[in-house]
Amino acid sequence: FHLGTWCMAMRGVRHVYPPKDFFRNGKWRWWLFDRPLAARGIFIPQSPVNPDESLRFETYFGEHLTIALLMEELGISPENSTFVDIGAGDGVDSSNSYLLAAAGARGISVDFDSDKFAMLAVTYRTFPNVRIARAPATPEDVCALLSGMGAAPKSDLLNLDIDSFDYWVLKALLEQFDFNILCLEINPLFPVNVDFSVGYPNPEWSGDWFAGMSLSLAWSLLQTFGYSTISVDRGCLFAVKD
Repeated sequence: FHLGTWCMAMRGVRHVYPPKDFFRNGKWRWWLFDRPLAARGIFIPQSPVNPDESLRFETYFGEHLTIALLMEELGISPENSTFVDIGAGDGVDSSNSYLLAAAGARGISVDFDSDKFAMLAVTYRTFPNVRIARAPATPEDVCALLSGMGAAPKSDLLNLDIDSFDYWVLKALLEQFDFNILCLEINPLFPVNVDFSVGYPNPEWSGDWFAGMSLSLAWSLLQTFGYSTISVDRGCLFAVKD
C-alpha cells in the first residue's frame, strides 16, 4: 500500500488507473520513479515507435491509422499538420491526436476533466507547438475559446469526442472554422435512419450510452457544410472537405 495512494484517499482524490497506452519501464524504475507518480495519477506514455509489439500505440477503432492514411492521400505531413482536439482526455491514452503532437504538429487540445487534464499537462509540457486548456466545450463558447487560443480559420484535423451534445458543438465549429479531416464520435445505438441528438443543455455525461448523435444526423449536418462522409467504424465517423 503506497503512501501516495493513502494520501490521495485522505484528500478524497479520485484514483486514476494506468491506461493501456502507458507502460511500466523496468522493475526498479517502476518502484522508484513510475509508481510514486502513478499514485498521483501521472503515467509515462509509451513511445509511439517501439520495436516491441506488446507496447504498440492503440486507439479505440484504429483512428490514428485512418488519420495517417487520409493525411498521406491529401499530401499533409504529420510534422507540419495542424489539429484541434476537443475532449482530448489525458492526451495519450487512445488519443487520436497524440502521434501528431509527438511528431511536432501545431495543435490545440481541450478537456474539462481535472484529473485527465493534469496528466495531459504533464505529458504535453514537451510539446511546445500544442496549446492546452481545461475548459468546457459548449456551443456558445467553443469558437471564442479556440479563437482565443490562436486557432487558424482552417486546420487539418478536428477530433471531437465530448460524450454529450457533440452535435451542437460541431455545428457551432463548422459555422466558423474549416477542417480538411473530421474525426467524430457518433452513437451506433441510435438507429441510422433517425435524426437524433442529445439535447443542449443537458446534465454531465453519466457514463452510459445516452450520448452524442446518430449517424444520419451527423451525415446531414456535414452535407450542409460541404463535407463528405467517407468512413464509419462503429462509434467513429470520418469526413473530408469536399
